[in-house]
Amino acid sequence: MSESGPSAPKIKKKAKGQRYRAEYSIEYPCLIKSTKESCVFCTYCKQDVSVLHGGRDDCKRHVESKKHESNANLQNSNSNLLSFFEKRESPMELQVTNAETLFTNFIIEHNVPIAVSDHAGPLFRKMFPDTEIAKKYGCARTKTSAIIDNLSRDKIETIVRHFKNLFACATDGSNDVNTQLYP
Repeated sequence: MSESGPSAPKIKKKAKGQRYRAEYSIEYPCLIKSTKESCVFCTYCKQDVSVLHGGRDDCKRHVESKKHESNANLQNSNSNLLSFFEKRESPMELQVTNAETLFTNFIIEHNVPIAVSDHAGPLFRKMFPDTEIAKKYGCARTKTSAIIDNLSRDKIETIVRHFKNLFACATDGSNDVNTQLYP
């Protein structure tokens, strides 16, 4: 006799959850297919975002988050940074760019928080009121982050190029002494 009445135990089906769909990348181009089954990969944040429970809503929530917006602004400023530097032609503008890059290198070398750069411009203008470079210095957190990103890309490419010529793979006999080579 089968139990099908109100006192019969109910068998719950396990929910599969959401997975990546191509529409997510169309609606949000920064989100691409992840190596993880129930995630999308954000190219701005360089992280996997779960879409297991909400799908499109999870994508929307991530894209509207403060972290994502900050990373997107940084990404956009990086692409504009090189063109920004290329537009500077006068010797004074080149000196200002040099000062901004030198101070950014100082921040990196001494492991100083990037937030310090927000206060550097006003400080330089107070310290050096007579110089035009200090008056035109305008390298706060966003520009400093963009300079660091571009400098690091250049350094990484240089290091990789150097090590490609330096390293080689060599092997010597086996260390497995229990294996017989000949029967």
